[in-house]
Amino acid sequence: RTSSFNHFATEDPLSGESQEDYVCYIEMVDRQNIHLFGVGNRATKIVCDMPDSGFPTPVSNLHPLLIKKTRNCSFHNFYIFGKNVRYTVHVNGIKESESNKLWFDNVEFDSGKNNGEAADSWPYGSQAIGIDIASNMNLIFTNCINPCLRGHFGSMGYGRHFILFKGCYFYSDATNVLPSENIPSPNSFIDYRFIGNKFYGLSTLFNGSLKESGVKMKISGWGNSIVYFPKPTLYFNEITDIAQTYKTESSILAGNLVNLYGDKANGKIESVAMFNSSDGKVICAKNIMYEINNILVSENYLPKDGDYCKAVDGLLAKSEYPTNAYVLVRSGIKYLIVE
Repeated sequence: RTSSFNHFATEDPLSGESQEDYVCYIEMVDRQNIHLFGVGNRATKIVCDMPDSGFPTPVSNLHPLLIKKTRNCSFHNFYIFGKNVRYTVHVNGIKESESNKLWFDNVEFDSGKNNGEAADSWPYGSQAIGIDIASNMNLIFTNCINPCLRGHFGSMGYGRHFILFKGCYFYSDATNVLPSENIPSPNSFIDYRFIGNKFYGLSTLFNGSLKESGVKMKISGWGNSIVYFPKPTLYFNEITDIAQTYKTESSILAGNLVNLYGDKANGKIESVAMFNSSDGKVICAKNIMYEINNILVSENYLPKDGDYCKAVDGLLAKSEYPTNAYVLVRSGIKYLIVE
């Protein structure tokens, strides 16, 4: 636990630059085959509660845990908390790192109280995990709480990258990678896998300024709880199975309700047609929470909280009996739940 700059200032051992480059409480730099075990994610804590001022470094570079140029390292049974830090955990792989595998197991990442200068000075605010994607990076998260990513691909982020979330709990955005514009996207591919995760409230699968011309991506998985989809972009190259998502080549408009065959549904709602992908196919999804103002609604139907719903020629309509789709109103916004 630290609340003082002097207790954990460190220089960057790779670049040899001053301690003003990165300031971290624990550093895992240029290490291989290091595996750290706590006794439990509530019993073993890494806590940094930093003041707003008095730092000879940009406060946006404060990190409880910095990981750089690591291979086959893992962290088990920790609670990592940062207040007034840029990232709770920062995985820096832009320049030197060629990360083979990083594994976080039973780790809780707490950025809920991140505020102050570090949050204000960084455009995205403080985040749980900052990722600078290195070449051929593998990130594994099992049984973690809020392993929420904010990151980007740098000039060294080539190759095929694999990120797995298994048995995790998300209380905010699940993950978000913002590719930088200066990389050739044909040289990078990222494979996301979601297995048996729990999403709560308005936890989103993706949120942010995703770029249509960015890195090629595939998102797959199974056994996940309902996830909230904000109004999507045209970013995704391939998205399957996570939230039971699939593509159809039918002439379906985004906002239509769809059956298992990708046609306009009548009766049971199997999926919602959300948006067109780059190849012109329509992305459909179920097991989702989706804003009704992005869905085509039958004439004279005004959705109300608790309504069970069905489809009439692809349009949302009220059902007089329980179905797998229903309306939820939260903070004045209407959502459709499709299970």
